[in-house]
Amino acid sequence: MPSNSYPIIAREGWPTLILLAVIALIAKLTLGLVAGGILLVLMLLVMILLRDPPRAVPAIPLGVVSPLHGRVIAVDHLTDIWLKRSSIRLRLRMSPLNIFSLRSPVEGKIMDQRSGRDPDNPDIRQYAFWIKTDEGDDVIMSIRMNWWPKRLKLYVQCGERLGQGQRCGYLYFGGEVDIWLPEQFRVDVIHGQTVRAGSMLLGKLVHRKSSEAAAS
Repeated sequence: MPSNSYPIIAREGWPTLILLAVIALIAKLTLGLVAGGILLVLMLLVMILLRDPPRAVPAIPLGVVSPLHGRVIAVDHLTDIWLKRSSIRLRLRMSPLNIFSLRSPVEGKIMDQRSGRDPDNPDIRQYAFWIKTDEGDDVIMSIRMNWWPKRLKLYVQCGERLGQGQRCGYLYFGGEVDIWLPEQFRVDVIHGQTVRAGSMLLGKLVHRKSSEAAAS
């Protein structure tokens, strides 16, 4: 179940930290202070890797926020492989040292969850969920599992609602995420730009009525 209440250190890493703390204590008691200190430093490094700071979600109507902390590696006009429509695809990439939490790009209802292989690279698995906003826009968030062995935890189910910027998953050691958006989406980021999960806008969903009202 997605939640807006979570600690600064990702709970997905708590078992690892507890195990390291126990090993560090045993090492200190049996092997001495130096061995225990080395393992304690390792535990602190893991804590940094598992950081999950809170994010201030911008209050911008029809805005789409970044689902991850990383970098824009592609901005394309393509046919959506999930909904078979003309679409804008933003591909974002985490690094193995980035924050690994995944957040919802928009507020809305989970309509469907799907999985499959990348049409261009069958070695890449994809896990996607379809969000319909209250304004009727369809947004697909597709997590790409590359060749590097990874673990993914998703906390979403069909029929549930997600808030914009809400934590909804965890991708261990990073990866790539595709955001499939309506063709009229206004992109506010460029290739190579750094993005921050939950707090940085990727662009805005454009509605013809709102555009006409703004023009008048």
